[in-house]
Amino acid sequence: MGRQQGYLMPLAAFILVAMAVMAATLMRTSGQTGISVAQEAITLQAFYSAESGAQLGMSNLYYDSANPLSQAAINNRCDTMNLAPSFSAAGLSNCSAAVSCGRNTSGTASFYTITSVGNCGSGEVRATRTVEVSAFFE
Repeated sequence: MGRQQGYLMPLAAFILVAMAVMAATLMRTSGQTGISVAQEAITLQAFYSAESGAQLGMSNLYYDSANPLSQAAINNRCDTMNLAPSFSAAGLSNCSAAVSCGRNTSGTASFYTITSVGNCGSGEVRATRTVEVSAFFE
């Protein structure tokens, strides 16, 4: 009986190993793409929760349907602002925001800076975005 000669067995082994490496790479890339898409969506939600908080803060600072506000009243609202709105919209259901106000007075004008920090998600997939808006009253 003669010794077998050929290259098919090493070639088959090489093809199997190469396909296994390619399959592992494809699975890893697919998993990372999924996490990246989820992270981008959470980041966008965090931005919108921060922006909604900033708009709420600006509304609480300046808006009063019954009476026009005085500068002293707005200053008081700014000094005591500590909002934590809850979101009922489906897109922001896992999000929160913290809204605060800072004030500088120069002459007869008061300058206000509303800072809103939006947080969304939990665990590995979470995001925080900060939105600041400024306004003044004189």
